Amino acid sequence: MCDPFNFGVAEIDKVHADLVRLARALHKAFAEGRSVKEIEQILREFEVIARQDFYHEESSMRETGFPDYANHKAEHEALSKDIDLLKAQLKSEGPSSTLAVQTQRRMREWLVGHLAMADKALGDYLNSR
Repeated sequence: MCDPFNFGVAEIDKVHADLVRLARALHKAFAEGRSVKEIEQILREFEVIARQDFYHEESSMRETGFPDYANHKAEHEALSKDIDLLKAQLKSEGPSSTLAVQTQRRMREWLVGHLAMADKALGDYLNSR
């Protein structure tokens, strides 16, 4: 079976697996009505791993002259802002159904739009070198 989040770059593939696992855990936590504290913990773990991934990817892109660096970095910055917004909303609103839907939609957009497309392009580029 083909995994759309594995690109043959071990470091990136492992992080992607962790991010997918955490996005699923976040969805499950909202669906099960978990506490704000539990949801914040998952979101915080997602944020730490994502930001570390951004740092490593951006370093690799700079080192190898990746041609779409600016756009890729801009996507990282947008997701970082989204995470900050989700954290603020969770703090102010609690784990509402509206926030659950917004979070699930944003995670799906990011997983499909960024990991499966932008990171795939990066993986293809790194593998071709």
